[in-house]
Amino acid sequence: MARDDGMMNAGEGEVESRGPQMEAVACIFLGITWFFVILRVWVRGFMIKSWGWDDTTMILTLVRSDPIPLSACHLDKSEPNAFLSSSSADTASP
Repeated sequence: MARDDGMMNAGEGEVESRGPQMEAVACIFLGITWFFVILRVWVRGFMIKSWGWDDTTMILTLVRSDPIPLSACHLDKSEPNAFLSSSSADTASP
């Protein structure tokens, strides 16, 4: 008896794309991250006027790491079953 956990299509045997769910989670967490970084910049830069090297590092890290989750969503949208195709499994060496 086969499990129906949403990972397999009933008749086709292909894995369904989780791109929309991945994109939603990535966007939610990126929004939360940007909110707290902007809040920290506001407090440290304007309210208490105590800007430090850690604030600059945090902003640089945020700007540099933003494309990573978004690129993962893009790869899943462009070819959702790229890693599961039978032709790539046949050509892989043991």
